[in-house]
Amino acid sequence: MIYNGLSRREETRLFIDINTKQKPVQSQLLLDIKQLAETESESEEILREVFDLFHNEADSALSGYMSPATAAKSKITRVTFNNGLSPLLQLFTSRGSDEVYQIINSYLKAVSSEISKKTTEPLLAKPVIFRAFLSFFPSVAQRYVDKHGNVYTAEKFQGIIQPVFSNISMAKFEKTGTSWTNLRDYLEKRLASKLSL
Repeated sequence: MIYNGLSRREETRLFIDINTKQKPVQSQLLLDIKQLAETESESEEILREVFDLFHNEADSALSGYMSPATAAKSKITRVTFNNGLSPLLQLFTSRGSDEVYQIINSYLKAVSSEISKKTTEPLLAKPVIFRAFLSFFPSVAQRYVDKHGNVYTAEKFQGIIQPVFSNISMAKFEKTGTSWTNLRDYLEKRLASKLSL
């Protein structure tokens, strides 16, 4: 069957239909195609924009660790990024992509700074560790808001998470297996145990 005179939108929608019902297309590619076909949901659009900011901005905590199109070792794909950030979008209902980026970037800069005190390995580029730290964010953010209000800086985030990293065994990060939830639970226990009034 030959199609002529299709708009870019019609062509990309046809491509999605054909390739999702016949030979599967890589998830990363499908996300880009959905944007071209203008079929992204509002949350998918925000996730794409925030991913692009992390990929392109010079001050990104994930600079050099993002892989927009293909899966690569020690790189964060759009799919991994979306799976990690998507559950957090409910915390940002009144904020745009730039604000989401600024807040999460400040948090990840703090995490990266604490990790760099323990190892030179880019642990945040590992999907399991990345997902664990994003899912740990709500616990940290609650303490942050209680203590500092809603002006977010990496330094203040670091003040919240620094006790979690105090005397932490790096073996937890080197041999994470495939369960980001186990690592998140471990981090949350450490955060709770470091509470002082």
